[in-house]
Formats: sequence, C-alpha cells, structure tokens
Amino acid sequence: MAMKATISEQEASNRDVTGAATWLVRVGSAAEPLTEPQIYPLEESVPVHLCRHEADVPQGTRCIATSDRWMSSQHVEVCRTGEGWRLSDLGSSNGTLTWGRRRSTTLLANGDVFETGSTFWLFRSELIGAPFERGSKREEFFETVSLRMKAVYQELDRMATSRIPLVIRGPIGSGKEVFAREAHRISSRSGRFVPLDAGTIAPKLVAHELFGVLEHADVQERARQGRLRLADRGTLFIDQLEDIAEPVQLALLRAVQTGEIVSVGSDEPEQIDVRFIASTRCDLKELVESRGFRPDLASRLKGLVLAVPSLKERLEDLGLLIGHFLRKVGLEHVTFSPAAYRALMSYGWPGNIRELMQTLESSVALCEGNKIELADLPVEVQSYQPPEAVEEKTSDEHRERELTRLLTAHRGNVSAVARSMGYSRMQVHRWMKQMRVNPNDYRT
Repeated sequence: MAMKATISEQEASNRDVTGAATWLVRVGSAAEPLTEPQIYPLEESVPVHLCRHEADVPQGTRCIATSDRWMSSQHVEVCRTGEGWRLSDLGSSNGTLTWGRRRSTTLLANGDVFETGSTFWLFRSELIGAPFERGSKREEFFETVSLRMKAVYQELDRMATSRIPLVIRGPIGSGKEVFAREAHRISSRSGRFVPLDAGTIAPKLVAHELFGVLEHADVQERARQGRLRLADRGTLFIDQLEDIAEPVQLALLRAVQTGEIVSVGSDEPEQIDVRFIASTRCDLKELVESRGFRPDLASRLKGLVLAVPSLKERLEDLGLLIGHFLRKVGLEHVTFSPAAYRALMSYGWPGNIRELMQTLESSVALCEGNKIELADLPVEVQSYQPPEAVEEKTSDEHRERELTRLLTAHRGNVSAVARSMGYSRMQVHRWMKQMRVNPNDYRT
C-alpha cells in the first residue's frame, strides 16, 4: 500500500540534525539557480525517494519533492544497505549522474555529487555536534548550508569578543579578511578596523607606517598617525603573515608585547588598546620552522586560531553563492546548462570563493542570451576531471538483481535499461544472455 510521506522545504529547514551522521543537501538547480538550497537528514531505517512534486511512495519510504520538471515522478532512491548508503535510479527518463557519469546504482561516499534532472545534490556522512540553523543575522557571505561552516561561525562568535590575538588560517581566496571584519563587528570595539598589508611595506618605512610620524618631526615625511594608532580601541588586521619582512615582524612584536608605540620623531611611548587579528595560508608551526618567521612573534599571536575551510570542503554552499552573485549583479533571469553547472560543481576551486566570483563574472560577460553554457566557462573549469565515483566489484547476483529491477521499471525496454546503467545495449544483451534473462517477460 502506498502512502504520502513528502518532506516539504519548510519541514526540512526546521528539522534538527544535531548528532545526525548522514544527510542530503539539495545544492541548487541549473534551470533555477536562485532556488534556495535545503538540507535533509537521513535515517538509516527509512529509504528516501527524490521525486518531482509530491508522489505516492511505498509504505515506510519518505518522498523529498522538488519542482524540477526534468525529473521523473519518482526519480531515485537513497537507502541504507549492508554495504553503505546506496543511490539507485528508479527507471527515470533522464537518468541519474554521479560526478557527471550516468549510474543506475552506486555506493555514496562523503562529499559525492549527483544530479537528477537539472537538480544537483550532495551527500554528507560526518559526525556533527551543532544544530543546523537558517535565518542568520549575518551578511550574505556568511549564509551557509554547510554544517562545517556553521561550526566555524560558532567558533568565530566565541573568539570575537576576546582581546586575545586571533590568527585566521585558510587557503587563498577563502575570505579570511571578511572573517576578520566580522570578528571586529561582533566584538563591539569602539575603534576602527584597520587592515595592514605588511608585505608591501618598505623596510626603511616600517616605523613610519606602523607607529606614525610626529608633527614637526625632523624627517622628510609628512605627519601621519600610523596604523597602530589608527587601530586604537579597534582592530589591526595583519594580512598574510608569511609575507612579512623581518623588520616589520620585530616592530610588531614590540607593540604586541608592550601595548606601546613610539612615533617617529618622539621619545615618549604611548599606550594603545589594539586587538590583533592576522591571516595566513600556513600553520604557525610551519611558518616558524620552514619560512623563518620569528618564533616569539608567532607565540604572541597564536592565542586563538580559526581555521577557514576551502570552497571544496564546503561545496554544498556553491549554489547559495551562485544565487547571491546573480542577485547582486541584477541577473536573476540567468540560468545554466546542466553541463555548465556540472562543471562548476566538479571543479576543485584552488582559488576558492574569489575564483568562483571571477569565473561567474567572466561567464556572464561571455554568454549569449540568458543561459551560461559550458563553453562560456574558463578552460580550466571546462576541462577539469571530477573524481571517480566509488567503483564497486559487482557480483553476478547483484547485477542480475539490478537488471531485473530496471527491466521491470522500463517494462522490458532494453535501450532504456542500457541508458540507466550507463552501458551499451550490446553489453546489456550480453549480460541478459549470460544470466538467461528474457526482456519479453517484462513487457506488458
């Protein structure tokens, strides 16, 4: 007996996934890129069907409904088996692709991406300790459907109000300065947020840039406050620690140690109240051991460390970031071909969010009409080879069960079975001959 057990988007948003080990994320849609992503916790004892609109599903099965017109009424099943979490196409018209390759069935690994129609999904299987919450008061950059990012934001909230120095570690283009600005905003410090690109300071101007120049000082330099004085009662953000020259390191060490500065042209120290936040692509230990960074300065700065994930590690946020970009530039009408969206989901993004934004900007400029095609993307994104789905050693018994299931679903249509399995008709005929399976038995 069939029953309706459809999970609506609102219900999905309200579910608490504290302690859940496995969940699905509907990342986005090529045809409707402004569609809000959703997260769906999975239960080991309850199979899930991904459906177009609401559908009658077998008793004890959940239906996750979408409005994707390219999906079949019951497109694919996700269920727990003795081998792990298995994705099985239910005889859909357009098939199911895992990492861009058509599969009738596959075992899902953490982080696997699959698509149904024009909708892209991501499978997660991780231990988590915090409930997922939507509706943050943060700016758009900080909205997320990644539970890993949610944990980072909770750490940021705890660290922001402290006066202890904070090091933000993350790959290039991951938004470290944005995190630093958010930490300053949350801290409610009354002073300014002052960025310091210390790698660009000429050694002879270190004191001038950091401590300032006293008016009437006997130097050929205009009076200036200096970055540390500008950041008094606020935050000094030191960008890219690994690029800081030795003289700058020494000058910063004295300010961090004593909380005092002496302007050029003065002998009188001034007390300052500055929160130091620094960014780096490297671990502090690596900076000291391999890059010659001063260990005493590293020791002073390493009070708190916030690790920012790469975009690859928070891939479920890609659809959200694409939607934000399109809204920001007023291109809500733009869509993607499935091949273009698939390439964006498959690419490794070594330049992280910065590279994604640059890719979208160039693709919008190059596309004809309102649809971004694969050819509009940068060559490196087009040609990137996604990871292989987990290859299984398929037993004859398992393959026979799969053939039988698909022949039943497709009513003996061998061409449709071959498309679902991702093999040629000739190969499917060979298997049927070996297993003595007759497709006529399934035609009604």
